[in-house]
Amino acid sequence: MSFLHHSHIEAIAPDEGVLSRAKALASPRKWQMLAKNETSIWGKCKGSQTNIYQSQASLTPFQSSCNCPSRLRPCKHVVSLLWLFVSDPAIFESSDTPTWVKQHPRPTKTSVEKQPDPHSKQLRAEARMNNIMSGAKELNRWLSDAIRHGTAELFQEDEDYWDHWRARMVDAQAPGLAGRVEQIRELFRREDWPEQTLDALGELYLLLQGIAKLPELSPALQAELITQVGISTKKAEVLVQPGIQDHWLVVGRTVDMGDRIDVARTWLYGQRSNKIALFLDFAVGQRSFTHIWTVGTNLNAEMVFYPGSYPMRAEFKTAPETSEHTAPLHPISNSWSDSLHGYAEALGQNPFLSQYPILMEHLTPCQHQDQWGLIDQHHQWVPFRNSFSKRWELISLSGGNPLTLFGEWSGKAFLPLGIVYNNRWIGL
Repeated sequence: MSFLHHSHIEAIAPDEGVLSRAKALASPRKWQMLAKNETSIWGKCKGSQTNIYQSQASLTPFQSSCNCPSRLRPCKHVVSLLWLFVSDPAIFESSDTPTWVKQHPRPTKTSVEKQPDPHSKQLRAEARMNNIMSGAKELNRWLSDAIRHGTAELFQEDEDYWDHWRARMVDAQAPGLAGRVEQIRELFRREDWPEQTLDALGELYLLLQGIAKLPELSPALQAELITQVGISTKKAEVLVQPGIQDHWLVVGRTVDMGDRIDVARTWLYGQRSNKIALFLDFAVGQRSFTHIWTVGTNLNAEMVFYPGSYPMRAEFKTAPETSEHTAPLHPISNSWSDSLHGYAEALGQNPFLSQYPILMEHLTPCQHQDQWGLIDQHHQWVPFRNSFSKRWELISLSGGNPLTLFGEWSGKAFLPLGIVYNNRWIGL
């Protein structure tokens, strides 16, 4: 990936703080060396005390690394390195690649690996499912008691109480259920916890009822429920399925920062198939995201979708290649009524949807009863999600005129992620 504009770098910075600190570092005087070859750039930046941080970025495709301790990736050193390169490539000397920049491939195993025994594998899968079913029954009894006694009593429980139930679901080999217990605990720390907690408890009840009736459900819904409890489909199993070859336009990207893991959601629109795909990428510890594409990037690739009752998550079956191909967009709808009808149908297929993609035209930012949102051509209005921080940028780009937008609908509010501006897609 080639960075041609500062806007591309702004899009990949994990937050405004990193971007601001990176700009402050974007001076050749603050770097001990700046160098490049045909595919990569690198440099050494003096940190606090005597620390020297070694930062690098590969541009085709984009990958980066830095030995600084920052949890945010790409860190301020990598973002600053990119900013300097876009501002003045001439300050980077052409050089042989030092050892610390090279990416060493993993050694190829020459020994014949023992093939797993299919029968043993099946027995392990059955044993895990039995553990999950047992844990789900126990959690369902807990949920029934909690509802009967009232959420106010749950609000009074201490950390040990929640740790016990979370650990019990981990022991039952159901990390998805453990995550939902943790989510409910966190909701009690919010001011609006009564409404939010009831929603979470209701969804958990629905999930537990589905698990109890798993053999009676369709294969697609079974696959969805199994994913929800934490049994993920292996990528290798997905990639053997037939895919869709298309030119995929990146129409939105957002990153959720967690305590232990960061998740990037990249939304892609198939310009021939008119399908929307969700590509998930993960950053853990010092490991950065494997792919960072800015909104507006066009990727020629074959994508294959994970199984589920409403498939959206997808993987690249072939290596994505940037392309200049453009085709007219066909928005999913041109009114909130159509979009919400589509959401209702999707929710009927998968009641556990947390984000629903909406690609829509004729939307204008406006205020309604002291709250900002978007109004369509039929004068129907929906609010922005509280986390949307670029309201004024969107209003400025709109200039009071209707826009074509892509974003995520949570069931209650809309999060804009990309818009068409001057006949090109840009991220928010």
